[in-house]
Order: sequence, then structure tokens, then C-alpha cells
Amino acid sequence: MPPTKREFLQAVHPASMPLSSIPYEHALLRSAAVQMEHLTGDPAWDSFLAKIEAKRREYLSEAETWTEALKVAVDQGQVKTAQVNVAVFESCARLCKEMMELPGEILATHRKATPVDAVPARP
Repeated sequence: MPPTKREFLQAVHPASMPLSSIPYEHALLRSAAVQMEHLTGDPAWDSFLAKIEAKRREYLSEAETWTEALKVAVDQGQVKTAQVNVAVFESCARLCKEMMELPGEILATHRKATPVDAVPARP
């Protein structure tokens, strides 16, 4: 039997608050921390990360919108649609987060594998 609306909301958001309730100044600090954590120092990778971060925020916003829609859903069709959309958008946001970790891991692996003397200087 599929989960009820209440069970689904508790499973997806056990004790979290909506993003809109986070004070603006705290959201900026949290955002800066996420960005600094993933920045590589390479302009191309950092541009890629900025684009992925923007998409991640869009997905999180959509997930929040569908979570709110789920709270007011009245029939089973609305509940199912909202549940699926919450799951999809949260999965997309998690995927973006994983993608943001890749450039740093790639560069770190490259640095470990390549001796410093063997790396040609950039012009």
C-alpha cells in the first residue's frame, strides 16, 4: 500500500523547515559555504559549478513548492502527483550536489597522480 500524505511528508522532511523560513542573512552564509567548499580555482570548473548550483536551487525550490502542494492536496490523484514530483525534484537536487563534488575530486586525483615537476606551467 502506498504511503499516506502524512507518512510521505514525514519521510521526506522529517524535521526540516521550508527554505522560505530561513532568515535571508543565514541563507547567504550557507550559500557561500557551499560555494567555497566546491570552488576549484579554475575559472572553467568554477563556471560549471555556478551553473550546476543554480539548477540545484531551482530543483530545491520546485521540491518545496510540491511539498506545500502535497500538504493541501485533497484527492488521491493530487497526493500521488505531488509525492512523485517531490521525489523527482529532490533527487535532481541531490544529483546536482554530487556533480558539484566531481571537479574537486578530479583535480585532487590529478594532482596526486602527477608530480609537481611534470606539470607544465600555464602561459
